[in-house]
Amino acid sequence: MTHIINPFPFDYQQAIEQARALLEEEQQASLLPAGNSRAVRAQRREHLEQLLMQIQVRMQQDIGHLRYALHTLPPLPPLQEIRWAQEILARPDLAIFHLTTAGLSHDAEIIAVTLVDRAGLPIKQLVVRPMNPISFARGETYGLSAAQLASAPSLPEVWDHLAQSCQGRFLLSFQCDYDLARLAEAAAQLHLPPLCVQMEDLRAHTRAYFGELGLRLSDLCQRCGITLPPTPNPLQCAQAFHAVLCAMAHAGGED
Repeated sequence: MTHIINPFPFDYQQAIEQARALLEEEQQASLLPAGNSRAVRAQRREHLEQLLMQIQVRMQQDIGHLRYALHTLPPLPPLQEIRWAQEILARPDLAIFHLTTAGLSHDAEIIAVTLVDRAGLPIKQLVVRPMNPISFARGETYGLSAAQLASAPSLPEVWDHLAQSCQGRFLLSFQCDYDLARLAEAAAQLHLPPLCVQMEDLRAHTRAYFGELGLRLSDLCQRCGITLPPTPNPLQCAQAFHAVLCAMAHAGGED
């Protein structure tokens, strides 16, 4: 048996109008039964029944597709995460803390430390001269040229400035555990006084907010409609994290 597939999409409006026209014709014919052929009326009723069945089947299919699409939508952001972001942004002592290292290994050198306030404005931008030659080459990946790194002060030279910038501030970092570990290791290695900071992890809250693991800054920016350069520098990264926090807070609308 050959099945003929209609290449055109089903037109509900046209089908409904056709069904109404057939029904109206049959209603008129019922008023003057003697003036109409029974065979014609039977054929018209059969056509109307088939048309209504077709409308019903197609409608059920479309409703099924819509219901599936509805049930597979990503979950709404948890209200507690929206309120958390709102509370964090309301803190006058808030600072977004972004530590830039020449790689992600446990011994990667610190090459920049950036802090921005709750309005996204810079508090402190510290570029740090590394000791390992390979760190200069890796700096390009993080928006820092070899010339910038070569002319920058060493970490011991900026350590006091960093401590003063963090003092009395509530720090929010996207990789809190890593940042604290790298700062502690650098202090121990260079015989510097340990930093005493109050820091919270932004990554844990973005995971709960978006319901996904492994989201990078570029992923978060894409989901929040934030423009991020292909190779952002440390300040642009810190300000992008601030923008992500703002997007999370504003998702609550009137809540």
